[in-house]
Amino acid sequence: MKQDFMKFLAITKNVYIKNTVSWGFLTMVLSPLLFVALGVFIQMYTPNPSDYTVAVISNDSDIRETFIETQPLPWQLDTTITTSDEAQNSLIAEDIDGIIDIQIGDSVTVLLTQTNGLFDDEQKTIEEGVNKTRLVTDYGIEIPKTASDIQHVRIEEGRIIRGDIVEYRIQQGFVLFASIGLLLLLTNYASSILSEIASEKGTRMMEIILSATKARVHLLGKLTGIILVMLTQFSIYAIPAVVLLFFIPDVMSTLYAILGTQHIWSAIQPVFWITAAFTAVGLVLYVLLAALLGSLASRQEDAAKLITPISLFVLAGYMGGISINTGTEHPVFTFMAHIPFFSAQLVPLQVFHNHLTMAHAIGILIGCVVFTLLLFMITLVTYKTNVLSYSDKSIKQTMLRSWSIMKQEQRLRSSSK
Repeated sequence: MKQDFMKFLAITKNVYIKNTVSWGFLTMVLSPLLFVALGVFIQMYTPNPSDYTVAVISNDSDIRETFIETQPLPWQLDTTITTSDEAQNSLIAEDIDGIIDIQIGDSVTVLLTQTNGLFDDEQKTIEEGVNKTRLVTDYGIEIPKTASDIQHVRIEEGRIIRGDIVEYRIQQGFVLFASIGLLLLLTNYASSILSEIASEKGTRMMEIILSATKARVHLLGKLTGIILVMLTQFSIYAIPAVVLLFFIPDVMSTLYAILGTQHIWSAIQPVFWITAAFTAVGLVLYVLLAALLGSLASRQEDAAKLITPISLFVLAGYMGGISINTGTEHPVFTFMAHIPFFSAQLVPLQVFHNHLTMAHAIGILIGCVVFTLLLFMITLVTYKTNVLSYSDKSIKQTMLRSWSIMKQEQRLRSSSK
């Protein structure tokens, strides 16, 4: 047992060093950072709606004042401009970028004038604003002015639990971050796992390796090494982030100001554990799936072809999660959430949107754990029976061969007893 453990550590160390001390690992670490930097750069040079100034005028002063007070427009408003002539002159002088002219008569007419495309995608916002304005002025109806004025609730065991929009956004962001993180990790490392498992299958070196160690120990060492590489990449991002947030007060103060609350943990806590559990199980599940497919590859060249199922599963789960996050509640997504390969990305979002209860989610999690253990056993058997295979058989034939060898071994063990 001790010798097996020492061999396991040696294999793990070898795989870990080989995959971290390489240009490929450096590329995987820098790629997300470059992607974020590019997004920040584009955002910096993309005009924000708040960079534009708009004048609101109307032939009814009450309508104008109510519209400005009740409608949260994305632009800066020049409230000193009250007449059409003033608005036109300011537009010519380039003091403002657009004019919203609300004319009240037998019908309501809204004239939009702009020097660029600031109104192109905002017609609906302005239309809703005018409708709300007429309700407020004609009937005295009070309407929430901003998103923070909207009351957010969730349903738990038939009771309405009141919350706020800030907590809602923080929870939503955390669940989405976990889903995107799982997508990026699996996209980056699925091919690495496949090629690592299949790396010696095309050579006679495997016969020498298995003469010194068991196939089970060899496989576990490779998988542990790859998982440690993943954790290393995560730590490269997480450790500096923790240092910045908790040891540099200005950074934490800025984060509080952006999020609008200092109670970040209390906001995340309702969805943290279920999201973390599904993410961890999903990560292990896909690592085992990649190892299983790698075990079925007759040559290392076949590994690249076998990555397609993993990519499709991960992408389907991510796209389903995006649909759920938009508020879509469909039986198809509920059915997909019960399939272990999609559960990690769908269940946390369905719990967050109250499409599934926490008890239901825990039941699915238990099912995923059982399925992962079953897949682990299948992967071990498949690797053991195919590790010395050099044939060009199809995946189906390889799986049938693995099953046949396993049954023969069981009969031999039974007869020896």
